[in-house]
Amino acid sequence: QQQQQLQQTPQAAPEQAGPEPGSAEAAPPEAPLPDRPSIDFFKAIFSDSDDDDEEEDDEDEEDDEDEEPKLKYHRMGSSVGEILKTHAATCVAVSDKLLVLGTDVGNTHVLDSMLGHETSVFPSHRERVNDISIDRYGDFVASCADDGRVVIRSLYERSQVHEVQFDRPVKAIAIDPEYSKSKKKQFCIGGMAGDLILSEEKSFALFGSKKNKVLHAGEGPITTIRWRHIFIAWANEFGVKVYDTSSQQRISYIARQPNSPRPELYGCRLCWKDDFTLLVGWANSIQVGYIKETAVVGGTPVRRMDLIAMFDVDYYVAGLVPYGKDLALLAFTTPAPTNIKDPKEAKAAKGHLTADRPELHVHDLKGEVLSRDILTVHEYQRNLCNDYRLESLSTEIFMYILSPLDIIVARPYDTDDHISWLLGKGRFEEAVRAGIEKEGDLKAHKLKDLKLKFLADLIAKGEFDRAARECPSVLGTDVKLWETWIVSFASCKQLSALAPYVPVQSVALSRSIYEMILGFFLDEDPPAFRRTIREWPSTLYNVSNLIVDVINRLETVQNRETADIIAESLAELYTMNREFDQALKVYLKIRKGDVFKLVTEHALFHAVQDKVLALISFNVDKAIDMLVKHEDKIMPQQVLDQLRSEPQLQLKYLDALVVSKPSAAKPFGRQHMELLADYRQI
Repeated sequence: QQQQQLQQTPQAAPEQAGPEPGSAEAAPPEAPLPDRPSIDFFKAIFSDSDDDDEEEDDEDEEDDEDEEPKLKYHRMGSSVGEILKTHAATCVAVSDKLLVLGTDVGNTHVLDSMLGHETSVFPSHRERVNDISIDRYGDFVASCADDGRVVIRSLYERSQVHEVQFDRPVKAIAIDPEYSKSKKKQFCIGGMAGDLILSEEKSFALFGSKKNKVLHAGEGPITTIRWRHIFIAWANEFGVKVYDTSSQQRISYIARQPNSPRPELYGCRLCWKDDFTLLVGWANSIQVGYIKETAVVGGTPVRRMDLIAMFDVDYYVAGLVPYGKDLALLAFTTPAPTNIKDPKEAKAAKGHLTADRPELHVHDLKGEVLSRDILTVHEYQRNLCNDYRLESLSTEIFMYILSPLDIIVARPYDTDDHISWLLGKGRFEEAVRAGIEKEGDLKAHKLKDLKLKFLADLIAKGEFDRAARECPSVLGTDVKLWETWIVSFASCKQLSALAPYVPVQSVALSRSIYEMILGFFLDEDPPAFRRTIREWPSTLYNVSNLIVDVINRLETVQNRETADIIAESLAELYTMNREFDQALKVYLKIRKGDVFKLVTEHALFHAVQDKVLALISFNVDKAIDMLVKHEDKIMPQQVLDQLRSEPQLQLKYLDALVVSKPSAAKPFGRQHMELLADYRQI
């Protein structure tokens, strides 16, 4: 059993609720989600089972030997410790530049997000700070509080301060991500009044021109708002909605799960994974929505959100952030289910409520637990679910767990440490993959050495098929490495093993490399040559040069079957090169290919005017059908003259011509009657 603990230091939606007009209710996917790629590294399962069975403990210890810890934790010190000695943390927001901490006395503290050094403090409010939002550039920070005041200030120009007073407590705020660049200076707030307000300030003066627009109202207090790109997501008592600022329409409604506890106790957690993917955590339910464009009306895109993942967990979600392709969830549990239903009762009971230590879980999008870490925070027994926050940097490298008396920083193992661990276990393949993914972070290891070591070992063992299979994941998009190893496989005459894995779309190799592979197949494996030119885009190689090579190769081939394969390849190359006449000649010679389609699609009737018998040798019915339909291109007299030695075919042709083109058949009526008399009983 492995636990990472920090040592302490001095949708029950209302009956009438539903999506508004113009929005689409997000419904759970009917079919199972597609399998997600399994992770081969950063995997750690932390167990806290209380089972004392010795055999199970022994098995756990053996498993731990092959498990790598996923995350490192440390408690943010420096100024944070001093601040939280006398005040309680209530909310936090982070950017790549800084961390802004809100407290129960109304202060906002600006800290270095790495070390926790305080750079400034602002007594922005008279009561507890409820929410903080930072624009995407880290230039402006917005805060709101129970005193009804909203404060937006520049972190670099002290004179740029914008304050707005509202009549009711403001519980949530989201600043326009482009606030520092936009002239509109917009922010969105919500609170106990139940109105979602989009506010626009024309200046930074206290009494500057202001415009407020109510985006939504009438469904109870708004507790959470998150704004990214052009989308604003918010949560109230009924569910989660999304507003598209470009179309000025609500585009989604996700109802609160049935039997979900009151949001005052277990509030909704929202987080944008990217510009179009929203993560929703409410009580013990996780939902992932993706916004897509469904139509364009009057030049304006129409969008909707679909749920792409949904699962339940066995704890209450106190926070969620993306973690690569997976989700990091802050878990809140109590020793036994609480019977407290009323927020006032919860507040009264808080003094003696005992909660478990919070945990940080990593889940994939199917809900599978990938890791589980138990955290120790100061006075965790007294905390409620809503006392916690989980935030992450846009890079997702650092995660910040906020409790009233702590900020805990979680970060993954360093890339070099991870690779060293893999190499120590003899897992060279995974070491290479990790090096490719985090090449910029490598210090102790060189990616090139890892790749050479892994592939050279496979080739030395003669495992060419396996080496070839691993090349896409090992070589990635590195053009130089791909070309180096293709030459290595060629020197061993093993290009047949590698060719199926050679990148032809995601990575653009030099033309000479693709032509080398095709040349190898042309000499050694003509069927593979034919298959490859069909599969590869013709833009990868010089078709004209390859045609010359194929013609030269044909001159040396003795085997008829091989010659036909190469000739068919030649015809296909002519077609790629738009030399349709030449392609037709080859097909007619080897009596292969869909010559009728080639003739009709590219109007090659002039090329087959004297080849009626050759066409009929392919397929009598198709040939006659084409000759009749295009009697103006290949004249009936030409057809009958070439079929002089085949009177029964003349009769078949004239029969079809009389039915489809009687006017064209009229001059040949006498001949038709004679043929009928000779070859068909009436």
